Amino acid sequence: SLSPREAQLLGIWREVLGRQDAGVDDDFFALGGHSLLAFRLADLIQRQLEQPCSLRMLFSHPTVRQLARALGDSLRSREGAVVLPLQESGSRPPLYCICGIQLYRELAQSLGPDVPVRGVFLPWEESVLRYGKGQDQGVEEIAARYLEAIRAEQPDGPFSLLGVSFGGVLAFEMAQQMARAGEPVPLVVVLDIPPVEERRSLRRSLGRMRSTVVSRVRALMGGRGPSLDAPVTPADLRKGLYERAMRGYRTRAYPGRLLVVRASERRRSGVGADPALGWGEHVANLAAIDAPGDHLGILRSAGVPVIAETLRRELP
Repeated sequence: SLSPREAQLLGIWREVLGRQDAGVDDDFFALGGHSLLAFRLADLIQRQLEQPCSLRMLFSHPTVRQLARALGDSLRSREGAVVLPLQESGSRPPLYCICGIQLYRELAQSLGPDVPVRGVFLPWEESVLRYGKGQDQGVEEIAARYLEAIRAEQPDGPFSLLGVSFGGVLAFEMAQQMARAGEPVPLVVVLDIPPVEERRSLRRSLGRMRSTVVSRVRALMGGRGPSLDAPVTPADLRKGLYERAMRGYRTRAYPGRLLVVRASERRRSGVGADPALGWGEHVANLAAIDAPGDHLGILRSAGVPVIAETLRRELP
């Protein structure tokens, strides 16, 4: 039977996930939970149970049973950045994964016991995603805050950096800042993300293409077809925030080692014909591979073993 605390948490769990089949031993993230839902879950727990619940706590205790026990032990939320061990053991220099900690769990577990892997997430993102508004910060400032979070845990290197989507832009800028400070990063990994300039050009092209297609469909349907107008979702808010952060950012030459992972779906769609996605213009010491899947799908299933095998060779 469930304890009163477990029953309360399970009700909130099911509400947030929209799944009445969720059980006390089901992993929140395995059931489809992600950062946006985790923020909502933590907020509901704090309001309904009147007890602090942090993102760190949810990642460390991803089932109802685990979280009920943790809350019972009065674990307190910590201020500042969230730095979580995704794979604790290992004698090699650690790999820090930037943004969207839950995205990297499968990859971290596939790297093997000799590579410590840590996920990093900032409250800056939490305030934006939870409340739908954020601060106007640029890539350089956000990257500097991520570096502060890592240095608070590991003052001295070496360590490598990895990021997907906007996290890849941040990882690259963090490495730039470390290089300027005379602290080179052994390896930077960007997952399916072109340089900011290439990304802007692609976004404009896709936007024009979508507008043309929508207009033609509506004309064929007598004006009753799809519209470009749609409700703004939390994902839209997050994307808008990231786009604003990159607005004034310029990709500069980087002296270190860069690994570019391109999603195979990008190649098949005809978008991203360059295996290095345009990074070769800025980085001479570069390797590029393809991984099965779409943009974020490369961090699931078939894409993970391909990336993990390459990282085991490339990481110091």
